[in-house]
Amino acid sequence: TGSVQAKNAIVTYIQGQLRYRRLFFQTFYNLLDSGDSYALRTGDLFLEHSSQFMTQIQHSQSIGERQQFTYGADLSLTRPDSEGSVNGLNEDQDDINEIGAYIQSDTRLTERIDLVAAARVDHHNRLDDLTFSPRAALVVRPVTGHTFRATYNRAFQTPAANHLFADVLGQRDVFQGSLFEPLLGFSPITDLRAQGTPESGFHFRRDAAGRPQFRSPYAVLDPRGLDGNSYIALDDPTFTNVMWSVARNASVAGLGIGLADSGLIPADAVDAFSAALAAVLPMEVEGVGNAVRILDLERQEFVPSFAPDDVPALKIIRTETLEFGYKGVFADRLVVGVDLYRTSVNNFIGPFQVGTPNVFIDTAALQFFLNQRLAAALADPSNAEAVADLMPLDQIPGLGNGDGSPANELSFLVSTGLAGSVPFGTVSPEESFDPTAVLLVRRNFGDISLYGGDFHFSYFASPHWTFGGSYSYVSDNFFRDVDRVDDIALNAPRHKASGNVRYTAPAREFSTELRVRYVGGFPVRSDVYIGSVDPYTLLDLSFHYRVPFSSGTQLTVTVQNLLNNEHQEFVDVPEIGRLALLRLTHSF
Repeated sequence: TGSVQAKNAIVTYIQGQLRYRRLFFQTFYNLLDSGDSYALRTGDLFLEHSSQFMTQIQHSQSIGERQQFTYGADLSLTRPDSEGSVNGLNEDQDDINEIGAYIQSDTRLTERIDLVAAARVDHHNRLDDLTFSPRAALVVRPVTGHTFRATYNRAFQTPAANHLFADVLGQRDVFQGSLFEPLLGFSPITDLRAQGTPESGFHFRRDAAGRPQFRSPYAVLDPRGLDGNSYIALDDPTFTNVMWSVARNASVAGLGIGLADSGLIPADAVDAFSAALAAVLPMEVEGVGNAVRILDLERQEFVPSFAPDDVPALKIIRTETLEFGYKGVFADRLVVGVDLYRTSVNNFIGPFQVGTPNVFIDTAALQFFLNQRLAAALADPSNAEAVADLMPLDQIPGLGNGDGSPANELSFLVSTGLAGSVPFGTVSPEESFDPTAVLLVRRNFGDISLYGGDFHFSYFASPHWTFGGSYSYVSDNFFRDVDRVDDIALNAPRHKASGNVRYTAPAREFSTELRVRYVGGFPVRSDVYIGSVDPYTLLDLSFHYRVPFSSGTQLTVTVQNLLNNEHQEFVDVPEIGRLALLRLTHSF
């Protein structure tokens, strides 16, 4: 829901490994201390003391000369701890435990054909089902120096802690309800929040006709004694008149000031204009219902919305890939590799998106009603003074129609102004921690498929000179309106390419490499980060020098983006210029 400014943050990483014959064991522990970091959008402290512990064990066993089995298990324990700043009310119920086991068989069918088969089973304590992931590969070496490979792989990605447990304030008072405090005596605030999808999913309350109900920060004004947790039916006449009463009083108080600020009426006429407005605007409306619209974050405006569907619990993302590869050596100098693949992704987890529409007074119905009532009120002789004070509206260029009555102009201004533009409620799910907030939620949707290829080569011109290059292509990196839910972006380019030349000194005391990299432009859609990245080309230079007085010591100088081509590699991140790195390593 926005960027975080890191300040005095500390990341601790501890890892240990053990190897004994065919047994391999490793464990590591990560700990994040966010220090004084804070959210840029709200200024709230970002308090993160989360940790992750993972341990892995693996063993292999050969049977004869043609068969080997490799098997093992993994355990991952994720312990988010944000003191309520990230996971909010989920803070005490956000632990994640994942455990998996696997076995792989490597079989040499003949001297030139190998078969690899593997299977993995995983369990996630926040998901119901076990996950089965098979893999198979056939490797054929028809002649020495040339290898063909066909691979099938099914992988998975479990929802992250952020997907399940986020409870973060994105923006306070997103509709500026605090401006109504002088008028109402309280602030009808609606916040924008991101909330992770619970294990039960999100469910919307509906009336007997199946229409969604909503909750409102203005509910305390309802004469029936409602509050912010009370559900209200769409087109409820009593609450629609609560909406109208707020809009009417705000129009009386502010419409004249707005017209004067725009130079459409004289400043000294504001008080008379407001008094006239109070005299002719009806105290209640009849036959006026509600409109449902949803906030479009990309366009920063409300758009018409249908009744929302319930959001089911998140599922595992499943990926299936079929790949064909070739690698060959020609004349002992040229190495060429080609990989072609097709990938299908099921149950894609989308970015945070607005999942709760807002409720408004129906602008068209209100304007029709006001046209009739205002025409009658302005025709009443007792309102002659009000008619005179409002009549300048009939002559405003682009607004007035010159028919001798301000009724049409006034009904248009009131219905399309505060009355029609103020969100008076939110169609929020029962699981919402904040009943009136606009929620950003995640959901699974869409099955997408893509194909692509990778090509690379290395040419060893001499013992001292090497030339190389690579190219990657993907068929599509943006899928529009998938399942009529949202767009899916891979957040990666369709085209990437690189080329390099390397020189190694005769005695190998030093070497240097010059590399050029091209990255194509690509669209980005990742939570609130929406936009595009422009293509860029970079030149890198590296130099490696072996210290003569110590054979195990090497000095490395790397200059990335040698020409200082300032560029962005993602949306809303700083531009990157030249970066120089100096590294001294020693091997014992």
